[in-house]
Order: sequence, then C-alpha cells, then structure tokens
Amino acid sequence: MKKLNLNTTKEYESFIIDIKKQIEISQTKAITKVNQELIMMYFNIGKIISVKQEKLGWGAKVIDNLSHDIKVSFPQLDGFSTRNIKRMVRFYKEYIKVPPAAAQLSNEKMPPLVAQTPWTHIRERELTEVLPKEFESSLPTIEMIEEELKNRFEDKK
Repeated sequence: MKKLNLNTTKEYESFIIDIKKQIEISQTKAITKVNQELIMMYFNIGKIISVKQEKLGWGAKVIDNLSHDIKVSFPQLDGFSTRNIKRMVRFYKEYIKVPPAAAQLSNEKMPPLVAQTPWTHIRERELTEVLPKEFESSLPTIEMIEEELKNRFEDKK
C-alpha cells in the first residue's frame, strides 16, 4: 500500500487549520472562564475582609495576618501578598460605588465585562477607570489574554 504524503494535500492543510482554530478557541474560552472565577474570588475575598473590618473594627493588620496564614496554608499559591489582598478590598469597595454594579450585588453577579477583565488591568487602576459608561458584554481580546498569561507566568518565576 502506498503511503499518502498528507503534508502536501489541500485537504490536510484545511484540516490542520481547522484543528488549530479549534484549539485556539478552546484555549481562549478556558482562559476566560478561569479569569472570571479568579475575579469573582478576588471580589468575594475583598467583600469578606471589608465587611469584617467594618463590623468588628479590624484594622489593616488583619490583612498582613491573612496574607501570612494563606501562604502557610497554601504555599503553592501566589497572589496573596498583603499588597494584593489590599487591592482585592479596594476592588470590592470601588465596585460597589458603581450604581449598575451595586444593583447587581443583590444577585451576587458581576457584569460580564468586569468578570472578563484581567486582574492585572483591575489591580493597577481604580475600577471606574476600567469600566465603560455602559456595561456592554464583551470578551477580552487575544492580546489581553496573552498579556495576562505572560504576567502570570512571569509572576511565578
């Protein structure tokens, strides 16, 4: 039986392009979902800390202690430095200032645009700089996702 050289056929070229597109689409969807979950986790952590600080009168030292305790309990996790936890609290406090966002808090849902915004964009800015005037649902661009992955990889070095 004669072996077919798949690399030279038009069908194979089309086939491999379709497979590559599917891989890229699935990777983008997976990254977006992971990012959404991370943003929700950061928001919820910020909320829990903020509520406890207000209710129990805890000061900023609780964040230092929390950072240390998380590092002890989850030594493989990055992203829970004192500075980053303070950003989570700030993120929560800024988020609840935006009227459409505050209205959605009762449903424990975050507008898709916020949930899909990479943490690196949120942590360095006030939330009001990240959100557009309207809450239009849109996916992050490939460039944003690539930058987020690059930043996460570099943070782990």
